[in-house]
Amino acid sequence: MKQTIYYLNREIIYDLSRKAVKYLNARVRQDGSLAVSVPRHSPNWQIEQFLLSHMPRLLRAMDAMVARQKEEPVVLKDGATLSLLGKPYTLRLVRGSLHGVREQGNELLLSLRHTESETRYAALLTAYLDDRAKHLLGEICREIYERYFVDCFLFPVIHYRRMVSRWGSCNKTRGVIVLNKRLLYAPRSSIEYVVLHELTHMLHPDHSARFYAAVAARMPDYRARAACLKQVDLRRADWL
Repeated sequence: MKQTIYYLNREIIYDLSRKAVKYLNARVRQDGSLAVSVPRHSPNWQIEQFLLSHMPRLLRAMDAMVARQKEEPVVLKDGATLSLLGKPYTLRLVRGSLHGVREQGNELLLSLRHTESETRYAALLTAYLDDRAKHLLGEICREIYERYFVDCFLFPVIHYRRMVSRWGSCNKTRGVIVLNKRLLYAPRSSIEYVVLHELTHMLHPDHSARFYAAVAARMPDYRARAACLKQVDLRRADWL
């Protein structure tokens, strides 16, 4: 059901779904549209209050998605560079009998069979980065959890997405943490900070002094690790 809300003289149309869910939720689709799901009997004032409180973040995400749709498709070229875990790699596009991606020193070799179209290089790289991001982030989550939180709470459910306005989020009530797949571009030490940050929210759901004290107690150099994240552009168009 289409609904309209106004924020700073801007009209925002969104799709509202009333479902058998416990919590209000809003997400930005790939096309930049806004989808909102709420418990069946949520009053309209509660929905509006919920949306207005999250509107700055939602609008940033919506505008970024719309802008991304207008961008020219990224062309994958031999010799292009890509940073993984803070380390620069040169992309090499090769043809042969093999299909896949492998690291060779400071190069990332993308191999297609002779019978395949060259347009598949980008899809090949995207699949490789997506799989590597999920594997690495899952591994780091487990390591940080077992090092610092194993006696505090059960290991949360981890989801992985591309986000344009944040590195991660935590829903303590549901026991769910969402991590940005683009963390793959950041140094491992910075990824560890983001994971620790979100896991700490399972103890302290806000950004109070107690929260940052808990982070600092486990990772005294967290500010330096967080600063490195500024080098990664969340809004750029590429393959992850």
